[in-house]
Amino acid sequence: MKRLLIGFAALAAFCGPEEVLAVPIVLDFEEFEGMSYIGGTQIPDEARLADQFADLYGVVFASEHNDYVAVVALGSAHAPSGLNGIGSASWEDCVTYDSLNPIVVSFFDPADSTIPGTTDYVSVRGDMWGATWNTVRMEGYDIGGNLIAEYSGQDYGGAVHSLSSPGMHTVKWIGPATGLYGPYGVGIDDVTFNPVAPIPEPSTFIIWSLLGAFALTLGWWRRSRRGRWMVQKGPARAAANMCRTGLTRRGSSRAYRRTK
Repeated sequence: MKRLLIGFAALAAFCGPEEVLAVPIVLDFEEFEGMSYIGGTQIPDEARLADQFADLYGVVFASEHNDYVAVVALGSAHAPSGLNGIGSASWEDCVTYDSLNPIVVSFFDPADSTIPGTTDYVSVRGDMWGATWNTVRMEGYDIGGNLIAEYSGQDYGGAVHSLSSPGMHTVKWIGPATGLYGPYGVGIDDVTFNPVAPIPEPSTFIIWSLLGAFALTLGWWRRSRRGRWMVQKGPARAAANMCRTGLTRRGSSRAYRRTK
């Protein structure tokens, strides 16, 4: 049990306690009233998704040129699950799937949305009307805006597209459509990600690092102490045997003298 606790503390020090056990979160957008998925359609207020999931899951949706995305009613034969999916929002507040206006997904601490967070896994499913000659892309960025993960794949209907990398704060979905309201757009559904871990403040990071160092030092000390005990135990046994042997010899000497 002690070894388990020490191992857990060391793991938490490097990964953060929230990442030790991770159950993926899946968003299917069925709680929203979807709008027409046709590119160029004006987006009503009830179909705008931005930070509605921030306090619950620590995720915020936006578009490259707007601060929200559109929840679109794809329908049962078009959506990978349920009825709804999402598309990007242009600066004109219209639905667009333009590759120059990607969907932007950012992560924050669910307990405090002012604190940035990260995840190590994000996936989406493209709509069921795939076109294999189209290429879709995903990009993952760290808290500093540095590109740390990339994905490129074909637009198979309902296919899962994913990124895996520690430290992803922002992920972009880049569809194949060209032109602001051009054809061959891809709506996405079932946005899935591992629970968000807040980026620790420097003081918090120092505390976790010290805890991990203490746990590792404690484990080393216990192992070295056990090793010294084993080394000392061997000579002690030998000395005990020699004492017993000496008694036998003295007893034999007395018996010899009596006989003599």
